[in-house]
Amino acid sequence: MDKGFNKKSSVLEFKNEKEFYDYIKRQKYTLLHHKKSLSLKSRVKTREFTTFITSLYFLVKADIRIADALSILAENFSGTLKDNISNAVSALKAGKTLREGFAFITDDKIFLNTMEIAEESGNILLPLENLKNKYEFEQELKKEIINLSMYPALVLGTSIIIISILFKFVVPKFSGIYNDLNKEIPLLTKIMIKISALYGKYFIGISISTIGLFFFSIMYCKKNKENFEKLLIKFPAVKKLYKEFRILYFSQSMSILLNSGVEIIRSIELSTQTAGSLLGKELKILVKKLEQGHSISTIIENMQFFDNEYKNYILIGEETGNLGFVFSHITDIYFMRIKEKTKRFLKILEPVSIIFIAFFIGLIVISVLLPVFRLGENLNI
Repeated sequence: MDKGFNKKSSVLEFKNEKEFYDYIKRQKYTLLHHKKSLSLKSRVKTREFTTFITSLYFLVKADIRIADALSILAENFSGTLKDNISNAVSALKAGKTLREGFAFITDDKIFLNTMEIAEESGNILLPLENLKNKYEFEQELKKEIINLSMYPALVLGTSIIIISILFKFVVPKFSGIYNDLNKEIPLLTKIMIKISALYGKYFIGISISTIGLFFFSIMYCKKNKENFEKLLIKFPAVKKLYKEFRILYFSQSMSILLNSGVEIIRSIELSTQTAGSLLGKELKILVKKLEQGHSISTIIENMQFFDNEYKNYILIGEETGNLGFVFSHITDIYFMRIKEKTKRFLKILEPVSIIFIAFFIGLIVISVLLPVFRLGENLNI
C-alpha cells in the first residue's frame, strides 16, 4: 500500500502536488478533474517570474523540449517558484496540456491563453518570445513608474521629517527663551509657537492618524478603482498621462495575443485585465459590437478614451490586415512617449521641490528668529 493512503477515510495525502502527480503516474491512473485551492501567481515575485520566462525562452530556442527545459529550470530556482515549476513538470509528464501545466506557475490569463494557442498551432517559440518581451517590458515600465513616484515621495518624506524636528525640538526651545524675556513677539512667531505646541501635544495622535489615513487611502483606491480613476482624470496634468499608461498596457497585451494567434475578440476580452476600470468598460462594449459584425476601426472611432492618432493607427492595421504589428508599434510609441514625459517631469520637479522645502523651512526659521532680529535692532538703538 502506498505511503500516505488512509484506508479508513479513503483519502490520499501528499506533501505537495509533485508527489501527487508522481503517484498518479506510478499507478497508471487517469486524472479526470483537479481543482486548485490556491493562487500561485501572488506567491512568486514578478522579477523572478520574468527571469524564469526569459530562461525558458532561450532553452526552447536551443531545441530543448519544454518539459525538459522546465526540469532544468526547476534546479536553478528556489522556494515557491521551484515547487511550482516541479508541479508543472509533473503535470506535463502526466499528459496535461501546456495551459494546465503552466497553471501551477501563474494565473495570468494572457499567459495561459497564449500557451494554449501555442500548443494548438505547434509553434511554441514565437509565443514564448512574445511573452518574454511582455514581462521584460512590464519590468522596464515598472521602473519608470517607480522613478516617477520615488522623488515626490522622497521630497515629501524629507519635508515632513525636517518640519517635525523643527516643531518638536527647535521651536519649543525658542518659545521658552521668549517667555523668559517677557517681550512682545511678532504675530508670525506666535502662530508658529502655537502650531508647535499643538504638534507637541498631539504628536502621537497626528502620526497615527496620518499613517492610518495613508493606508486607508490605498485600501479605498484598491476597492474603488473606478472612482479613483474618475478622480484622476479630473486633473488635466494627470489625465493625459493616465490615459497613455492604460492605452500602453492594453496595446501591449493586444500585440502579444494577436501575434501569438489568439483571435481578436478573445484578445480584447483578455486585455481588459490590464486596461483599468474606465477603459475596461468601453472595451466590453467594443467586444459586443464586434460580435454584432461591426469593424474595430468604426467602433473605436466613437470611443472617447482613444485620441485621433490611435484611431488612425487602428484603421491602418485593419486595412492592411496586420493589427498585431500595429499594436506592437503603438506600444513602442507610447512607451517612449511616457519615458520622455517622466524625464521632463523629474527635471521640473527637482528645482520646484527644493524651492518648496526651502520656503516652508525658511518660513519656520525666520518666524522663530524674528524676535532675535528685533531685539538686536533695539540694542543698536
